[in-house]
Amino acid sequence: MSSILYKEPYEKGLEEGGKKEKANILIKFLGKRFGVLPAELKKRIEETDIDKIDIMLDEVLDYESLEEVKKYIQ
Repeated sequence: MSSILYKEPYEKGLEEGGKKEKANILIKFLGKRFGVLPAELKKRIEETDIDKIDIMLDEVLDYESLEEVKKYIQ
C-alpha cells in the first residue's frame, strides 16, 4: 500500500537524481570536447534545470566554445 506522503518525496528524489546524472554526463561530454571545465561552469551546469540540460545534451556537439555554453546557461 503506497501513501501520498511518500509518493511525492520519492518522485522528487528520482527527478533530482536524474538531473544530477544528466548534468554529470553533460559535464563529461563538454570536458572531452573542450578539456577541463572551470569549477564555476560545472556548478552552473549542476544548478541548471533539467529541461535546459536535456537541450544542451542534444546540442553538445554543436557548441564551438565554452563561451557558447556559458551564454546558453545564463
